[in-house]
Amino acid sequence: MNFKRILLILAGIIVAVLAGLFLYFWLLDRQEQLQGMPPYPLELGSFDTVESTIIDPATLLEDIRSGKKLVLQATTTDKPPFLMPIGWSQNDYLKIAQAYQKAIWQDDPNLWHLYKALFSTTCDNASGKFRDAEFFYYQEVTQGGESLYSVRAIEIHPEYGYLDWGGDTFYPRPKSGGWTEIDLESIAKVPAEQALALADQRGGKDFRNTLNNICNIDVDMWPWGFYRSDWKVLYTGKTSTKIWIPAK
Repeated sequence: MNFKRILLILAGIIVAVLAGLFLYFWLLDRQEQLQGMPPYPLELGSFDTVESTIIDPATLLEDIRSGKKLVLQATTTDKPPFLMPIGWSQNDYLKIAQAYQKAIWQDDPNLWHLYKALFSTTCDNASGKFRDAEFFYYQEVTQGGESLYSVRAIEIHPEYGYLDWGGDTFYPRPKSGGWTEIDLESIAKVPAEQALALADQRGGKDFRNTLNNICNIDVDMWPWGFYRSDWKVLYTGKTSTKIWIPAK
């Protein structure tokens, strides 16, 4: 057996061992999830601290552009009344989320990684502007020698004049590798509103028409949860359909 062949055999063994270790830890993470211990927050209720503030949708974007100080004012009702129809872009919502991260946590939002983004609207308003949005962020920290993720989330509901946030929560860093953050440059090139327009062209509009536009639309990016860095455009009514749109 020549030396070159021996090297190839050794390389194959190393690759097989590494693949086996990755699969083992991946299965361990998924087993924890199935046992009721999800390795990431699934919703705002997953956070140890959840609070809210009133926002004025009529002036909020201009206030942020002008650098006006944001005041946190707790909502006084669980079901705020409808105020006005809203249609904001991905960029609008990202600016609002960043501004409120500074106001709520008093730190630098750029030190946090965005790993899940969701934009929502209704099928009768599929123009590419959204009525709600939510964002999940993480930052790696070390406590007691253990690598953890500090996580936070912001949900923005402008039509009802309020914003929710969750924080003060930690999750173990997955043994099979870290979470995958969203590539902000990619979603700047293919924003959520463009993903919705493309999905409509690729069957979404026809689906909406079969339901007489009585349905909802979620445009979602979650690389770690979906195992892919594409937009998932989900139409949901009496039935549902999803269309994947590459973010590049």
